Amino acid sequence: MLTRFLSDEQLERLRSFPDIGREELNKYFTLTSREHGFLNASGRGPDARLGLAVQLCTLPWLGFVPDWL
Repeated sequence: MLTRFLSDEQLERLRSFPDIGREELNKYFTLTSREHGFLNASGRGPDARLGLAVQLCTLPWLGFVPDWL
């Protein structure tokens, strides 16, 4: 039997991206040359590179993996 321990508000906060300021944007969403090299490895298409870039940036910023990601 399932039991809820988070309110609807808490669930919504965990499932969405919070607002981000310019400083955080630059800190977390600027890829390093090493990350660029990883993304441009042979065999990766544009869709794979985009998905990896999003993960490389958002996961450290959020600090967790949203359940819909």
